Parts: sequence; C-alpha cells; structure tokens
Amino acid sequence: MSQSRSSSFIEQPYDTTIEGLEGAPRETMLNLQYKVSSLETEKKMMQQEKNELIDKYEELLTKKNEQIDNIQEDFDFLYKQREELESKLKNYKETNGHQEKHLANKVEELQNTNNSLQREVKQIKREYEKTQEDRRKLETDFQLVNSSRNEMKQRLTLMEDEVAGLHSRNKELVNKLTKTSEQLALSAQDRHREDLQGKVLNLQMTNNQLQLKIDRLLQQKTSVELLKQKNITLQHSLSQMEELREKYCKLEIENAELREKFNVFFSTVEESFDQKESLDNDTEILRFIDKFKHIQNENLVLSDKYNSIKAELNGTRIGLNNLQQEYDQLTDSYRTLEKDASLQKDLITKLERQKILNQREIEYLRDMLKRADEINIKNSKDTHDNKPVEQYLSNLEKLVDEYRNEINTLQKQVASHNPDVLTSVAKRPRLVSDGSSSSIVSKVGELERENVALSTKIRELEQTNKEMHRRLHSLQELNEKKKELHILQLKSNPASKYDSIKQEMLDLLKKENEDLIRRLSATDNEANTTLLPKSVFERQEYDKSQLSSKIEQLSKRNSRLKEIYSQKSKEILSVISKFFGYTIEFLPGAINQNDLSSRIKLVSRYMLNKEDDINAYLILDVESKSLKAHGSLEFKALCEDLVTNWINDKDQIPCFLSALNLSIYDKYGK
Repeated sequence: MSQSRSSSFIEQPYDTTIEGLEGAPRETMLNLQYKVSSLETEKKMMQQEKNELIDKYEELLTKKNEQIDNIQEDFDFLYKQREELESKLKNYKETNGHQEKHLANKVEELQNTNNSLQREVKQIKREYEKTQEDRRKLETDFQLVNSSRNEMKQRLTLMEDEVAGLHSRNKELVNKLTKTSEQLALSAQDRHREDLQGKVLNLQMTNNQLQLKIDRLLQQKTSVELLKQKNITLQHSLSQMEELREKYCKLEIENAELREKFNVFFSTVEESFDQKESLDNDTEILRFIDKFKHIQNENLVLSDKYNSIKAELNGTRIGLNNLQQEYDQLTDSYRTLEKDASLQKDLITKLERQKILNQREIEYLRDMLKRADEINIKNSKDTHDNKPVEQYLSNLEKLVDEYRNEINTLQKQVASHNPDVLTSVAKRPRLVSDGSSSSIVSKVGELERENVALSTKIRELEQTNKEMHRRLHSLQELNEKKKELHILQLKSNPASKYDSIKQEMLDLLKKENEDLIRRLSATDNEANTTLLPKSVFERQEYDKSQLSSKIEQLSKRNSRLKEIYSQKSKEILSVISKFFGYTIEFLPGAINQNDLSSRIKLVSRYMLNKEDDINAYLILDVESKSLKAHGSLEFKALCEDLVTNWINDKDQIPCFLSALNLSIYDKYGK
C-alpha cells in the first residue's frame, strides 16, 4: 500500500490539489514530495548495496571452498607420494645394509690385492726400464753389427773376385810355362828356366799374399758368423722384450681395473686421507678404521638423540602451528570485525544525521501544518469548505508516518542483517579449518622432511655424477691400454711370426730361383757351369740361423726341464727321507754311465750327523741284484746279522731296511 502510494505520488508530483495551492503550502508540499522521493532512492540504493554485499560474500565463500578442496587434493597427493618414498627408503636401507657388509669384506681383499699389485707393478716397471735400456743398447749394437756385416760382405765379394782373377792368371801362366818348356831348346831352356823360376817365385809371393788375404777373409767370415749369432741372441732378447712389454700392458690393465674397483668402493675413504699421508702405511689405515668405528658409534647415539628431539620438536611445532592458525583466524576475524564496526559506525552516523534531519523536517512540517490549519481555520470563516486540501494534507501526514516507519524498519534490518552476514563469513572457514588444521600442520612438516630428503638426493646425484665422469676417464684410459695390448698381441702372435718366417723363406727361395735361372741362361754358351749364385749361400745361411735358433730354444727348454726335474726329484727325495728314514741318491751304472736307475745309494737319516760313521751307507744294485754295505766294521757286522735274519731266511728287503733303521736309532738316535 505504501509502495502504491509512493509510486503514484512520485509519478504524479503535480496534482490538481497542489496546483490549487499557492504560496507557503505549495512550497511545503513540494519539499515534502522531494524528500519522499529522496528517501525512496536512498532505500533502493541501500537495498542494492545489501544485495551486492551478499553476492560478494557468497563469491568469496565459493572461492575459499574451491581453494580448500584444491589444497586437500594436493595434500592427498603428497601423502601418497610420501608413503611411496618411505617404502623406497626402507628398501634402500635394507639393500644398503647388505651392501655395506659385503663391501666391508671386500675392503680388505681389494686393499691387499692393490698393495701386492702395486709392488708387482713397481718391480715390473723397474724391469721394464732396465729392459728398455738394454734394448736401446742392443739396438745400437745391432745397427753397428749390421753396418759392419754389410761392409764385410762388400769386402768379401771384392776379395772373391780378386781371388778368381788371380786363379785364372795363375792357370794361364802355368799353361804358358808348359808350352815354353816344350818349345825352347836346351840352351834357351836355362835362360827361360831362370826367368820362369823368377816368375814362379813371384807367383809364390802373390800366392802367399793371396793366402794371407784368404786367411783374413776366413777370419772375417768367422767374425761375421759370430756377429750373426750375436744378432740372433739380440733378436731373441728383443722378442723377450716384446713379451715383457705385453706382460707389462696386461698388468697395467689389471692395475687400472683394480684401481677402478677400488675407486668405486673406496674413493671417499682415499679422499679422507691427506696428501702427505701415504696409503702404504698400515698405522694410518688402522687409525682411520678406529676413527670410522668411533664415528659410527657416535652417529648411532646422535641419531637416537636426534630422533627423540625431532619427535619433541614435531610436537612443539604442531602446537605452535595450531596456535599460529588460531592467532591468524583471530586476527582475520578481528580485522573483519573492525571493518564491519567502522562501516556500522559510518552507517550509524549517517542514519543519525538522517534521523536528525528527518525529525527537523517533520517538526518543520508539523509547524507548517499547524500554521496551515490556523490559516485554514481563519479562512474557513470567510470561504467555503476546502475538503480536498484537508484530505491532501492528511494523506501527506500518513505518507510521512509511513516513510518514517519504513526508515526505522530499514535501520533495524541493516543493524540486524550485517552481524548475521559477518558471523556467517567468519564461521564458515573456521568450520573447514578447524577440521583439517592438525592434518595440514602434519603434512607441512612431512613436506619439509621430503624437501630435506630431496636436497640430500641432489647432493648424492652430484657426487655420483662426478664419480661417473672419473670412471669414464679411467675407462677411456683402460680401452686405450687394451688396444695397445691387442696390437702387441697381434705383433707377438706365433701365427704372425710363422707367417713372417714363411714370407722371408719364400723371398729367399724366389731370389735363389731367379739367380739360378739367370745363371743358367748366362752359362748356356759357357763350358764351366760349376759356380753357384750368392742367393743359394744366403738361403743356406738363413736355414742355418733358423736351425741354430731352434737348437737354442730346445736346449733352453731341455735345461729348464732338467732344472724342474732336479727340483722335483729333490722334493720327492726329501719327502722319502722324512717319512721312510733314508736319503736316496742315484748313482751311474758300472757299464753305462748315463744309466742313473741301476744303482741306488741308501743312507740312514740317523747316521748323517755322526762323525764316526759318516761313510756308512748301502748300495743296492738292481741289475746284479746285490746289496753292499760300506762303512765301519761295526756297521758291516750289524748289516750281516740283519741280512741273514731278514733276507737269507725270509727274503724281506723292506723289513731289513726298517730293522736297520731301528737298530741305528737305538744306538745313535737316543
């Protein structure tokens, strides 16, 4: 009803009744209409502000609820991830415990092997350096020998040519002498004889000189053969050098592999030592092991303390986080209340001002109405009844009362509605946060722990990256050494050596064949074909050198086998003397001196240190089946008594030997 009246009043401000009025009543009516319209607009604006505030708070609540849902999902994901990481950590701890025990056992083995290999490498390095020096010296000697051998070959060829020429000249002179001796007469024969004697003397002189030259050439030839033998020995030493070099490369590869294993397991241990300290010193290693055990025990104690303190800190942290959340909630609610209080104060001041203005306007309107009533009463006496004006005024009064009542109701609604909205806004997030405050705090602590674990993982990955770089470098070096060893093995391969020998033999045979064909083609028209080319001699010399090298190898092998046989036989004889009581010595046979199994010398071990019977022993001849005793008369008498008892009567030689040993022990052993 009020809305219809207000709308009709606003839409038709110029009513016929107002148009009929003049002067002060008209102005008052217009002022009242303006105020009523302003009050309606204020009412609409307040309603709009109210709706906007409600929408804004609802949007904030929806956003907060969405954020809480997202945070809850994140926390669920992080909780699952934490459980997975905990399971991985348990598995890692179990595997790490087994690996630590296994690695601790490997430490000593690798340390011992590393020390022994380092010593061997040092010895091999020294031997390798010595062999390198010897090889250099041998190479220089070999070059000198080759140069001298080439010079001697050239001289030999020249001297052989000279000898062949002198032989031909000597034959020609002999033929001439025979011819001249037959043709000349007796008178001329004396003169020619003297001349021929002089020539013969000259030829004898030249022959002697040639003989001296031949002797020198023979000496040079022997020296060349000696140099060839020396060359063969040098080549053999060079082959041994190659074998040593190959062995050195193998040991270097093994050392690199063991060093790589050592670095994989004990690089951190090696880094813990100072550069001045030497790893070969056992005291430093024992000191390090004691320190490690002490630190391990301290670590266990500190880990227990750390876990207890960590649990206490987690409890205090949870309490602090709860208090912090409560404090934050209280500060937020306090700020919102302060804002609402300031807004309410502003609204209250505005409403009080509006109330004061409305009261003044109402009082002013009442005064105006009273005056208008008085004027109307005065004018009623003179004029006719003005009922529409009175009705209009009454309507205005009713409208003013209604507007006043509506303003009061609106003020009450604003005062009652704002705290409800504020309490709803403050309470809704508190319901959500109170339910999940403890879980959020615990998850925040777990996230901090996971952050620490991830940072430690990053450091471990950095260390593994450095270690992998170092291992890559060592593997590259090892591959290079393996390639070098492969090349050396290919060089020193027996198949390649055999191929090289075959190739040399084929080259020599080809050269010999070509020289023979050339010689045959050159001597087809000549009568004398007894000469052979030089390549035949070279091939024979090569065969001789190969045979001599084989003979040397076989002789060395034979000597080595003899040494091994003698060593093993000594060991066997020492075992026999230890357990059977006799030292055995094989003597050469009486007929065949190379037969060392026909006669055996037996000496009791209890007679070895006795000066009286130092030459007391038995000789057993297998071929003649005889047994002879050598030594003092007492020893011979003892042997004769035992022989009659054990051999002649019972035919038991082992019992005789054991009885002899027992009797010697009874006499000398005690």
